[in-house]
Amino acid sequence: MLIPGLAYRSTAGFATEVCPEVAYACWDVLKVDNAAAHLTEDTFLPVCQFVGCRLEAGPVGEPTTRPFIERFFLTLTDRMSRKLTGTTGRHPDDPAGQRGRRAPVEQLITLPELEELLDVTIANYHGTPHDGLNGRTPLEALQLAIEHHEAPVRTLPQVLRTQLHQLQSVHLCTVRGNVARGVAPYISFYGARYSNEVLQRTSGLNGEKIRVYPNPGDMREAWAYLPNGA
Repeated sequence: MLIPGLAYRSTAGFATEVCPEVAYACWDVLKVDNAAAHLTEDTFLPVCQFVGCRLEAGPVGEPTTRPFIERFFLTLTDRMSRKLTGTTGRHPDDPAGQRGRRAPVEQLITLPELEELLDVTIANYHGTPHDGLNGRTPLEALQLAIEHHEAPVRTLPQVLRTQLHQLQSVHLCTVRGNVARGVAPYISFYGARYSNEVLQRTSGLNGEKIRVYPNPGDMREAWAYLPNGA
């Protein structure tokens, strides 16, 4: 552990650890609020097409239409994020956020520490009994629901499980290069040149557009697809 004293409870865990059949489970409806960011097709169209679901935008300022996830976000905020040094709080007038904005940079949490903290916090939440679940933990409630669910859970097809990068918006990039000048084929993406051996060996692509998906965790990498899908 990067953070001293951080530990998993004996009951902590994640859904696929207790119910392997829900691995890569798909949802039928994706509920969001009517925030401006949710009104653009680029935001959710790739997700809906990939998962096979529909988008349902609820009324503005009505979180009660999504009670479970909104309650979870509130719990995560109160138990974790508002207690961190440098927190931005729930809103601009939140005293915790005002204190957080005055925190020295060197005291802020690092990304690896935040990832570790999120993992432990959510795993422990899954193993904590809830009054709303009749004293069961979320993992116990899930097991009970699966046992009494007649139809199998819809899951992502095996072929798509290695292509999760397609959950994000696609970028169409033009292949550039000049054989006469000895410039191998490449693409420009966010101001940087990308290429690899396959692209450099593929002739006849100059001027063609290929589909590119960046690696969200490492912008030095990207997945690219030729016009024929290869």
